[in-house]
Amino acid sequence: MNTLFLGQQIITLDQVGSTNNYTSEFLRQNVMQEGAIVLANYQNEGKGQRGNLWQSNPNENLTFSIYIKPVFIPTSMQFVLNKWVSLSIVYCLRKEGIGAAVKWPNDIYVEDKKIGGVLIENSVSNGINHSIIGIGLNVNQKEFNNLPNASSIMCITGKAFDLETLLEKMCGFLEQNYLRIKVNLSALDEEYLSAMYQYEKFAMYRDKSGSFSGKIMGVSAIGQLEIETNKDVRSYYFKEVEFL
Repeated sequence: MNTLFLGQQIITLDQVGSTNNYTSEFLRQNVMQEGAIVLANYQNEGKGQRGNLWQSNPNENLTFSIYIKPVFIPTSMQFVLNKWVSLSIVYCLRKEGIGAAVKWPNDIYVEDKKIGGVLIENSVSNGINHSIIGIGLNVNQKEFNNLPNASSIMCITGKAFDLETLLEKMCGFLEQNYLRIKVNLSALDEEYLSAMYQYEKFAMYRDKSGSFSGKIMGVSAIGQLEIETNKDVRSYYFKEVEFL
């Protein structure tokens, strides 16, 4: 692994329920260096956003967790982690010729299909003690049962990718951008916006009041999505608004 610290320690598992859960349990009894990765060939209870399961075929995709200690990030600004991870994945894919975008807060989309997702779990007291970053990326999987919105790199490009090589490339982007936010917490703000799915484009959304048309204009420091309608600008926390 051609990195300074990220991915220098890799724990590879043939099968596990959830790499995030495994990492959390491992930390209770073992020392893990910052930047360590838990990689699973098959994750049968992978966790997605909104409590959904992340479905993934064995040996066809990237499913892994990263352990980091971002003690330099105030608790009130922990959304910086979402920007860092999702944007790094997008940059890695774009380098491979794949036009990826970030669907707020941290799903990875190509056109209107989801190919990846991120689940960040922080241990917080007076600050962020450590974070476990779960990443699922559909790489070589061809079929997705009952998931019409799902796709993969293989489906999009028609090419198979070497998982180990792709992981190493992704770790390079993750480390580079992690060091950038360590110097400046706002370093990725504008880049995150420009990489957002449907940014500044009118689209349909739904909140507790019903469906409406609006366009994404920004994301606040605490991670609220800001959508402008023809009447006002509305701010939403995760799960308060739905993309239609």
